[in-house]
Amino acid sequence: AADQLAVADLPEASGALLFNASSGAARLRSEDCRANLLHTLPEDAARTGMGTTLTAAYVGEDFVSFAHVGDSRAYRYRDGGLEQLTNDHSLVGELVRRGKLTAEEAEEHPQKSVITRALGVEAWVDVDTFTVPARDGDVFLLCSDGLTGMVSDRRIGELIGSAPDLVATGRALIEEANAAGGRDNITVILFRLEEVEGTAPAVAGSAPATA
Repeated sequence: AADQLAVADLPEASGALLFNASSGAARLRSEDCRANLLHTLPEDAARTGMGTTLTAAYVGEDFVSFAHVGDSRAYRYRDGGLEQLTNDHSLVGELVRRGKLTAEEAEEHPQKSVITRALGVEAWVDVDTFTVPARDGDVFLLCSDGLTGMVSDRRIGELIGSAPDLVATGRALIEEANAAGGRDNITVILFRLEEVEGTAPAVAGSAPATA
């Protein structure tokens, strides 16, 4: 699948995606990924034009840098509050940012699954790259729209705040999305930062899960 090919290429592209985030790099040449996607076409013409969304994170000493394309999301949970860090590259996401739709209307819009950017479809793609400060206790969530399309941000925050650990949180989020209908693949990655012996925050735990 396109997402698996993109992940296979991510280590080679990580410098462009993540380490240049603070310099304002905003474009990624995705020809390597595109080549990997296209080399299968003679064998399987059904894969023509396929692409994938991507949200990647790099954890530094006191910051987390992100690279983002599509409608997967990154969140930060801090002091009991959940904050969406990424913008959805989708039709309804653009309309919300322009004030043409409310967030509530976007949730019910018949074209909410239409994305405006994807990795691998074109030779060039605009990539959102940015860095946020991180501190002891921050929990970060990377997830696909299979979660956010089924579970509200309010409920996601409640589950992160109430679960005893990140593994339990990941399971609870996936169970909630499946209970709500589970209409798309559900991918959840959670990690928490903690100070180690008085040094800068480090990743203390992580819980990747897919359903």
